[in-house]
Amino acid sequence: MNEMLRRSAIILLASALLFFLASPFMPVAASGKGDIVQSTGERGEESGIGEEAEDESPGLEATSAETPYAGEAAAAEAGEDGEAEQAPSSDLKAAALSIENGPDPWEVTSLDVWKDVDLVEAVDPEIGLEKTASEDYLEMTVGEKKEITFTIEVTAGLSPDTYHITGNIFVQNKGDWPADVTAVSDTVEYKAGGPSWIAAPSSITTTVPLGDNAIPTGGPHVYSYEGTFTLPVALSSVSSMSNLIEITISNKPDPPKPGMQTWTFHSRQDFDKPAAGGPQVVTLEDIESVDPPTGLGYEIKSVTVNGAPAASLTGPWSLDLATAPYTLLITKELTAEAAGTYTLNNKARIGELEDEVEVDIEVKQEEVLPASIAGTKWLDANGNGTADEGESGLDEVTIQLLDADGLPVASTKSAAGGAYSFGGLKPGRYTVQEIVPFGYEATAPTAVTFDLLPGQKKKVDFFNRVPVGGEVVTPPVEPQVQVGAEQTLPATGFDVVYLFIMMGSLFAAGALLASLGAARMIRAR
Repeated sequence: MNEMLRRSAIILLASALLFFLASPFMPVAASGKGDIVQSTGERGEESGIGEEAEDESPGLEATSAETPYAGEAAAAEAGEDGEAEQAPSSDLKAAALSIENGPDPWEVTSLDVWKDVDLVEAVDPEIGLEKTASEDYLEMTVGEKKEITFTIEVTAGLSPDTYHITGNIFVQNKGDWPADVTAVSDTVEYKAGGPSWIAAPSSITTTVPLGDNAIPTGGPHVYSYEGTFTLPVALSSVSSMSNLIEITISNKPDPPKPGMQTWTFHSRQDFDKPAAGGPQVVTLEDIESVDPPTGLGYEIKSVTVNGAPAASLTGPWSLDLATAPYTLLITKELTAEAAGTYTLNNKARIGELEDEVEVDIEVKQEEVLPASIAGTKWLDANGNGTADEGESGLDEVTIQLLDADGLPVASTKSAAGGAYSFGGLKPGRYTVQEIVPFGYEATAPTAVTFDLLPGQKKKVDFFNRVPVGGEVVTPPVEPQVQVGAEQTLPATGFDVVYLFIMMGSLFAAGALLASLGAARMIRAR
């Protein structure tokens, strides 16, 4: 009996000693399955997950814990009817374990992650169209011309190679603690001419929550994602495409242990290449109208596109959105033809997209200062064609005003010392002429033609004298062609003498005839 007790005591002591010596090499506790690898920023498929890894972290043996494979537990995808389908496992990638600043890791929650891709389609560029004018109000006078410049801005919000993507993310929390989510990323990747995945610029948002206790245990929990990505290469050169989701968690026990530990879980879902987007060349039109349609004219003087002359002044213009933005400057010359208020409507249009600007224009009748013509009808005693000291005016002489066509505009008579005037005249070409009275001769031109300016006061004098015997030579008169007007020749001294001679001859002939008639009557008796 004593021998048996002695042997039992020896066995117990040996077991205790063996347990004590082996305790430093006991595996660390961690949920999930697989091999631990230190996260180096690589995704699960490139980091050697699932293979035996060497220990690269101080105080942690590569085989002391296991890294879970996303989807290895074959979590079920929740449907609308509450039933679940078996989750795929062959394409789901395991997580990477990152350990920083400390040899003493703690238990972490294990996640299975997988996803689907519902829709991938090309996104039409978000076209921006804006039209402005250098002036929104103008004042003009009839006959005036003014220039106005319109600016059209065309922008494209997205690259022509931008695509829209949507789908769902499924997460099964297999651990005993809710997952504290520190980061979520969703990226589209592609292969083009090589075996490696290349990240495409992506802007994708997910509904996976962040923060402590973000993902409860159990599941699968269904989240969604939506966003855009841009292919920096031609779609025809892309051989494969996929969508990669990464969820990073950090669970801290209470009280927390020293150091920091995070786990990143990956899931990559391949999808077919999307169809190429539609044509990226758009047509820009410039449409203009005036209300009312008459009274204001306009002419396009120049059009530039990004500073270079456009191929057409009137458009439409073809714009490739791949090289947007565009700035068009359209300069137009307005001509005020009639007084009134006008609205100039200018509209830019690309398909169903429009933007317009209106310019209010007020055209006024030009205020024309009245002009006048005045002068004096002089009795030129010495016949020198100028007004000398002591010479007086001659009243009751007819002065006529003719227009540019020689038609009468007005007529007046000199008075109050030979003065005459025509007032309230519009600018233009006029002729002023005198009607030389009987018994007088002109000593200066009897008609003067000139252009009358707005507000001008034109002075025109006329000179006559009384001839003193013999033939009087009249000064030369400016030749004036008066269409439709009766012509009156100036009277001269020779004309008066000739008139008296003719009257005397007629009187003598009459007397002779009377005498002959009387003689015949006497003889007849």
